[in-house]
Amino acid sequence: MPAAPLIRKGKKEDTGQVLRIFKENCEEIYEEEKLGKAIEEGELKLLVYEEKGEILGFLAYLEKPYGIVIDEIHVKKGFRGRGIGKKLVKELENLGRDLITYAREEVIPFFEELGFERKDKYYPYMGIKFWKLVKKK
Repeated sequence: MPAAPLIRKGKKEDTGQVLRIFKENCEEIYEEEKLGKAIEEGELKLLVYEEKGEILGFLAYLEKPYGIVIDEIHVKKGFRGRGIGKKLVKELENLGRDLITYAREEVIPFFEELGFERKDKYYPYMGIKFWKLVKKK
């Protein structure tokens, strides 16, 4: 019987698969060693969606005094549109804290569908416009 899909905390050993998914989606890339160290030391936390031993998506987040900041959500090509990203966010909601993210205009509908509200415009770097979105617990 095949293993059921699983959402679990990410660990250092997951960095290779996580980086491959990240590379499919972004030009900017983390170094595997630095990412592994950040995960191991708890600086960056991960939730991974795993099916049959393969990571199909991940959510990277930071725990702050004012809430949980979603840093990245990525799903492997060929597996998008199956609700994996939404399942990862819903799992994060189980921590019972406010959720915050900074999102580009094109991904705002994804977060609004999950109950996030736009708060402020945020310009982190190179003129790219991001919106601050918040979901209160």
